[in-house]
Amino acid sequence: MKKEKTNTSLYLPSLRAKMGDWIYYVSFMKMKEIAARIDFAEDIHESRSLNDLLQRAVTSRSIEIVRYLLTQEQRFFNAIIIGVYGGSPRWVELTLKGNAKLNLSDFPDYLIGSVGYLLLSGKENLFAIDGQHRVAAINDAVKVNKALEDEEVAIIFVSAKQDPANRQRTRRLFSTLNRYAKPVGQRDIIALDEDDTITIITRKMINEYKLFKDERINTKVLGKSIPRNDDRCITTIVSLYDMLNIILKNKTPEEWKKFLRIRPDENIITQYYKQATSYWDNLQIVFKELHSLSLDKVEITTLRHKTGGHLLFRPVGLQIVTEVVKLFMDNGLSQRAALRRISKIDLELSSKPWAGLLWEPIKKRMITRKENQDVAKKLLYYMTKGNLSSIKTDEIKLKEEYASAINWEDDIEKLKLPPRIG
Repeated sequence: MKKEKTNTSLYLPSLRAKMGDWIYYVSFMKMKEIAARIDFAEDIHESRSLNDLLQRAVTSRSIEIVRYLLTQEQRFFNAIIIGVYGGSPRWVELTLKGNAKLNLSDFPDYLIGSVGYLLLSGKENLFAIDGQHRVAAINDAVKVNKALEDEEVAIIFVSAKQDPANRQRTRRLFSTLNRYAKPVGQRDIIALDEDDTITIITRKMINEYKLFKDERINTKVLGKSIPRNDDRCITTIVSLYDMLNIILKNKTPEEWKKFLRIRPDENIITQYYKQATSYWDNLQIVFKELHSLSLDKVEITTLRHKTGGHLLFRPVGLQIVTEVVKLFMDNGLSQRAALRRISKIDLELSSKPWAGLLWEPIKKRMITRKENQDVAKKLLYYMTKGNLSSIKTDEIKLKEEYASAINWEDDIEKLKLPPRIG
């Protein structure tokens, strides 16, 4: 819904600049002015239904940002890009005068006319070209917390005439900003995030946990997979985060998602860190390969190599083992007892059932399809005497899924599930 125009004029200190064929103004606005004056990207489309679609997409995604504004004391936004239709915004240039400390002749020519005020009359149509979710969140947040009204947000204004040709031009700017804005990858989020408890613990473990000292966690790769030529690292930073997120989760999915958005008290972080180190301690106690690695008695190349190696030393395998441990813990078994069950299974990738399911023996590479990972998790749980009904399956269904994952072409009756431990 379009906001009613205000008749109140507003002076905004600004810098005037040019890029391509766009003249733009860099300034800031108080949140109360943003809430009062800025609409969503209406008038980009001639079609009312397309504008409605855009607005619905915006409002449905702003809830998290509202929570951020209301709960994060160290809140900060990057600049919102605002389009200006109609009205008569005026640029008022400031005149600089020289003095004993400032010689205007030293200024480059391009700075002339770049400093001034942008005057908004209140009759303009202002809409967010980039930052729609932030504008929607500000609208809602200032209604809840009036103290936010005077907080200031960086704004970049671009001017657009209200005709078909300029609508197309503005749509192109809208889509370009949203298409080419590169989101921060998971690795970099883990490296930087100060609210997500698991990112904090992941970094702390890399810095402090003995097994991970001397660069035993690969922090260079962007994703979860570990490079073939990595003969030093146990796993990657993204893989470590994912498995800690699995083993430490102790709330419903929605509650856990909320929990990870806001940094808790330090004592709570400490509790989760102790649980994280306890899990890795147990892994070392049960799997001697890990303990030997911590003592430098064994090389990674004997545990992960071109013919496969140990399941734990592949990011996919580490996650599957952790997921099965969590399944057992959720059903009342202790963490170490669950790991001891798993340690009784042959975890060499060249062995059944992993060969053909998680490992391609001919091409000598991991199979990382989600379907195969899901089947591998269920098989490991089954082999270690897990109750299949607790994961809503049975032996018949599991065999069918196994056959599908390995592209079994023979009579399914001839396919046998791997044996269970005694």
